[in-house]
Amino acid sequence: MFGSNRVDRDSGRVHHTDQPEGDSVSNHDHEPCAAEHLEVRHLSDHEWRVGDRRRDERSPKKVLGYIRQRGLSFEVMNIEAPRRHYLFDRLDAAIASFTTVTSR
Repeated sequence: MFGSNRVDRDSGRVHHTDQPEGDSVSNHDHEPCAAEHLEVRHLSDHEWRVGDRRRDERSPKKVLGYIRQRGLSFEVMNIEAPRRHYLFDRLDAAIASFTTVTSR
């Protein structure tokens, strides 16, 4: 059902899972965002939206992805890699993952 798991404690990444094929939203023309341009919006007690503060609030290019807390882990859904979810053991590591280039 999902891809393999791996552990990378240096980055805080616990493992990744590949989602099955299906419809997805993508923002592939968005360049990686520098840390100072990240905007983290608290959506609920366990969910955050990560965006590029340089983009207009109404633009779909503003949204880089979402973070959801699952137990002690933080799951990242990056719009650049919509079929791949990453889990981190720290919120700050999950947020920092939006400043790196992801494979497509």
